Amino acid sequence: MLLLDSVTLSRVGSGAAQTLMAVDTGRLVNLIASGHELWSLPLQIAVALWLLYTQVEFAFVAGLVVVVLLIPVNRVLAMRIQAASGQLMDAKDKRIKVRGGRVRVCCVVYGGVWVL
Repeated sequence: MLLLDSVTLSRVGSGAAQTLMAVDTGRLVNLIASGHELWSLPLQIAVALWLLYTQVEFAFVAGLVVVVLLIPVNRVLAMRIQAASGQLMDAKDKRIKVRGGRVRVCCVVYGGVWVL
């Protein structure tokens, strides 16, 4: 459960707090899949290279070279995805802040109608 006092909430903003909560749940779900990939990907690569070795013997080195050359490419892609994710989170903060303001205006308008 997320507990924020009013000072922290006013400093952070309700839009940012809602976005962080939504992002955190998504990241928790992805953490489980990433944990399984952490142990399974090296195993999959090792099995694939062993199968290549049993079929084509030392020509499997070409497959190993491709795997090693793709590591820096994967890093560059991961950095770009991380940057895009940050921009997406900023956009979500702005959208939720605008939506929250509209909801407050609607509550004031509807509240005023009920008083009349």
